[in-house]
Amino acid sequence: MLKRLTIILVVLFSLTGKDLIVAQEKSVNIYSGITEYLKSIDLQPVDTLILKADALISSTTDTVIQSKIAGIIFNYYLNSPIMGYEAVAVYLADNYFLNKRLKWLDDSTYPLLYTFAEFNRESLIGMDAQDLFMEDINGYNISLRNSEGEYKVVYFYDDKCSSCMEQTPQLVKIAKNYSGEPISIFAIFTQSNKEDWEKYVQKYFSDINNPNVTIYNLWDPEAKSSFHKKYSVLSTPSMTLLDWNNHIIGRKLNCEALAQMLKIKNNDVSGYRALFTNVFHKIDNNNEYITHQIIDAFYEKSKNNKEQLQETLYELYKFLKSSSDYENQKGAVYLAQKYFLGKPELWSHEIIEETKFVLEMFHKNQLGTKATDLKLTNNRGHKKSILKYKSDYTILYFHLVLCEDCQKYKKNLTDIYNKFKNKGIKIISIYVGENEKEWKKYVKNSDRKWIYFWDKNGDSDMHTKYDIHYVPKIYLLDKNKTIIAKDIDTSTLNILIEKL
Repeated sequence: MLKRLTIILVVLFSLTGKDLIVAQEKSVNIYSGITEYLKSIDLQPVDTLILKADALISSTTDTVIQSKIAGIIFNYYLNSPIMGYEAVAVYLADNYFLNKRLKWLDDSTYPLLYTFAEFNRESLIGMDAQDLFMEDINGYNISLRNSEGEYKVVYFYDDKCSSCMEQTPQLVKIAKNYSGEPISIFAIFTQSNKEDWEKYVQKYFSDINNPNVTIYNLWDPEAKSSFHKKYSVLSTPSMTLLDWNNHIIGRKLNCEALAQMLKIKNNDVSGYRALFTNVFHKIDNNNEYITHQIIDAFYEKSKNNKEQLQETLYELYKFLKSSSDYENQKGAVYLAQKYFLGKPELWSHEIIEETKFVLEMFHKNQLGTKATDLKLTNNRGHKKSILKYKSDYTILYFHLVLCEDCQKYKKNLTDIYNKFKNKGIKIISIYVGENEKEWKKYVKNSDRKWIYFWDKNGDSDMHTKYDIHYVPKIYLLDKNKTIIAKDIDTSTLNILIEKL
């Protein structure tokens, strides 16, 4: 059934562009000046093009002429090579022809007009991406929108598709060599033969080992998710790019275009970081009022352009939140409360929910308060309080074993301990994973002077008591177990201890 549906859709798609042009061919010959005018306004925003299209159509009250003009404009944007301009064709189909406001000139191609609009309407540039719930290669259900990744590549393929045989290896090469902001690739098999799917995944997607890339191998053999309609999958390969806000920023991409877009986006991020570093480097970080003024100034400067506003505030929030300076982190909280939760219309549901969670975690274990105690299992199998050990300074180090950043932190913490052990430092290493065998091997190969814990029975509730959604995480406590610093990197820890 799925195979038959795909064939029907491919045939319709192949006919749509061609036959709709034929239906309007006489009009194009009569009104060739309109096409020349449309060429002259290329590269303008879609909203502007729609306004100009409306103006052209309404320049006459004769509905027959209006139909011809609308048909010419529709065909021009239906076949435009400029990504995103198909939105103008969808607008004209919906607002002039499908609603019967104007008559489509060829009744025989009317179903093709309907098919075009129906299978493009939900996946236009700038729109909120539709969610997909699909099964991964291990049988787990995955939500596209709720999965992590600064950018999300949604790639639909068929193992028998000749173009896919060219594009898939190129996509894998991009994934292996990628070094920018974290991305997730949703590689979606569009057919229903599981054995063919598993072979394809093993051949192409099994050996991607890049910490900046997460691969989800998905399928929907009965097409219950309606992915064809939601993402305009009328043929394969088909590739769509989403941003951090789950907005569609690229569609009908090939791998070359994808690589270029990711490069541009990552360059933009680097530019924002350089700007924010320069601005906040020059101010007194302990002046909360000035920090708030700067955040408000970025809002005021960008508020007239929604896309720029979202991007500016989001990158500023990330910059402040990831800072090792606690006052900057407090600035991120101010921004999130005022401009994320205070203006939910700007953000996706997922961003709002994530922000609520981050703010909740931030307000736990505040600086100047006593750290929350946990009862965990040590490497001898005994359940102990993590705060029972006497020391002048305690470093709580939350980590995973196979985390690349955690491995770097472990080495740096060893150097810090050896350098400052005379200051009465104790390191409490807390494994946040679930693999006991993996953890015991880690302990065996680590510094014997550290104290090692893990949540063997999963009953400590540490994930709600401490902000350890991401690791590694470091907390620095004084002899009374009062928090001196939290969520800092090892460089900042080294500086802090040196001053103690």
